Amino acid sequence: MKGEMVMSDPKVELYCQGIDDLFLEYESHKISEATFCKRLANQLHQISVCLKFPKDFEVCIIDGKNEYMGISVYPDQSDLSNVFANLDETSGTKFCRDWIVDIKKYIIEIDKNVFDKTVISFNNKEFTAMLLHELSHVAFSNKKSEVIYNSYKINRATLKFGEKNAVRASQRIMYTIPALIACGMHTLTVGRDGNAEEYICDQIFGIDSYKIHLHNALDKIIKAYGNTIISNSKMSEQKIDNVMKWCNCNISELSTRRRLIKDDITYQSASTHSKSIRRAYLNVMARLGIGMADKYTHMQVATESVLDKIDSGELKLSGLLQSYTIIDTNLTSVRALENVINTALRQDIVTESFKSKKPPKLPSDYDIDIISVEIDKIENHYDRMYVLDLIYNKIDQITEFIEYSEATGTYNKYKFKCESQLKALEKLRLAVLDKRTVKNDLRFIVNYPKGYEG
Repeated sequence: MKGEMVMSDPKVELYCQGIDDLFLEYESHKISEATFCKRLANQLHQISVCLKFPKDFEVCIIDGKNEYMGISVYPDQSDLSNVFANLDETSGTKFCRDWIVDIKKYIIEIDKNVFDKTVISFNNKEFTAMLLHELSHVAFSNKKSEVIYNSYKINRATLKFGEKNAVRASQRIMYTIPALIACGMHTLTVGRDGNAEEYICDQIFGIDSYKIHLHNALDKIIKAYGNTIISNSKMSEQKIDNVMKWCNCNISELSTRRRLIKDDITYQSASTHSKSIRRAYLNVMARLGIGMADKYTHMQVATESVLDKIDSGELKLSGLLQSYTIIDTNLTSVRALENVINTALRQDIVTESFKSKKPPKLPSDYDIDIISVEIDKIENHYDRMYVLDLIYNKIDQITEFIEYSEATGTYNKYKFKCESQLKALEKLRLAVLDKRTVKNDLRFIVNYPKGYEG
């Protein structure tokens, strides 16, 4: 089929062997860090060309301190922001497709502990297996994009009409943070049950020989750091949900909670060792007019340099506010954003429904029952995302009806039906999410199948 990923290519294995050799060269100090990063980025680019999805890569080595950072893959923030531009108007299938196609650049962060034999002793094949594993999850599959989309949709359903509009006006600013956090989370599954899902790299890159090396690498990680550094799928999704809620809350209450937001974002940015995630926080801080100044001279200082001091150990996080103060920098930009958000918040569903002459209506029980039939038909990723969108649309329909009926004083009449329909839909949603390892789930086809165009 036109546009389908090539699942096996001899050239890919040759480039992977090149990564094996590159690891050995760097580990034996035959090449510099800069040369290693540049050549690795080129090898990964060549692999992406073989997969018919050419990507550019930037590789850097970071210090995760005592945390296990391993190997993390992050989308370029500009590309990611563009993918989020019309998120509320996009289907799940289209969002996952746009993630694969429209994000052209990725940043690879490698914890220097990966090379430290006193911490953990990886061989070159294990290094390549871990790299392919993380790369496949983020750049060449629906793994991360689907988690982010589902979190967005289910959290959006909890917002009021005006809040939804406020979030829509600023989602490109804030949502890069939960997306990047999701990409940086390691969700390796321990045991036999996790093998089929975790060896995604073998399916995407068509290299069966690296399967055993990924398993061995996981064993070494657990022996060195324990199980606590690895999250299962449900734990990861809960964390992303919490960050998504944090974003929505900060957007909706930007003008009233700005002091708390400034402190929170500053500490969040200082608490991460990831350069990509920190850069996302810095972008948000700049957009919200948040800066830092020397506490005694009152001279503004570069926020990134202060955070680098914390990361290097020169400055303790607990002593941040003893040396620096958080200040406003670009109030004009912030006020403009606040005006947009406050205008959106003032919109109410009753007024807007009156204007459009389309008051919200509850879905019929038949509409919900038919979804359970669709669940039985799920065979691949597209089927799953299609059914999830059916569920999310019905949830939105019910929550809008609840808000409308509460405002018009008629909610008690429909309360039982609303609650029972929401419970039924949540049960159906969880049933769909459990279908993670369906046949051909990880084969991502660029061209939409008939009927799934969005």
